[in-house]
Amino acid sequence: ETDKGFLTGDKVLTLDCGGGTVDICCVEVTATKFETREDNKTVSEEERKRPTLRLRQLIEPTGGNWGSTYIDQNFLTFVSYLLEDPR
Repeated sequence: ETDKGFLTGDKVLTLDCGGGTVDICCVEVTATKFETREDNKTVSEEERKRPTLRLRQLIEPTGGNWGSTYIDQNFLTFVSYLLEDPR
């Protein structure tokens, strides 16, 4: 574990769960500021302070119409079904 953040080789799964859709992507960290610039004396001091994070896509991003508005609508449909008059 480190207090510097991501390390090379870390894999990150991102789920963006919005109102209408859910988007999914998975990346691998290929370089970080701490591994590529901090000790590089050929880079200016200002550039060494600038954050750097390089990522490589592991799978094709995907997603679908699974957002919260669809969950809400299906819940209301389910409750309406439960409360229907059986006659």
